[in-house]
Amino acid sequence: MTLYSTPNSTASATCYTWLTISNYKVTLTAGSYVVDATTWNSTPAQLYIDDSLGPVYLWIRKTAYGFNINSPVIVKSGNPNNFWLIYDGTSAVTHNSASDPFTGVIFVPEVAPFMINFTITGAVVGGEVHLNGGGKVTYDSRLCAQ
Repeated sequence: MTLYSTPNSTASATCYTWLTISNYKVTLTAGSYVVDATTWNSTPAQLYIDDSLGPVYLWIRKTAYGFNINSPVIVKSGNPNNFWLIYDGTSAVTHNSASDPFTGVIFVPEVAPFMINFTITGAVVGGEVHLNGGGKVTYDSRLCAQ
């Protein structure tokens, strides 16, 4: 199953073959999402995490080509504990827009190096993490409370 962004699209927790975020906002609600591959296009596309009923876990399985985060990731509550992006692959992960925020935890244990040229509020876990250009990680103490 493929999930495409359409006006006012909201997904339910399940497994998807492909997640495409393009031109519109995609809302993920509480639960775990497993995708084989993803495409995130630039603003005005947006990944909106509605954590009103609990955290959201987005697990991107191994892909042959990595993926790009090219749009804002907004967590409704602002609590980075409520969005975890887990990538199981070894190919590059990039974020091409330093002005688009990311709130949550990025877990990329096999990507080396993971390059950050954008602002993350939360945490990054990886084998090797590099801050480039405007890269900034603001650790949120709410992560340690869980």
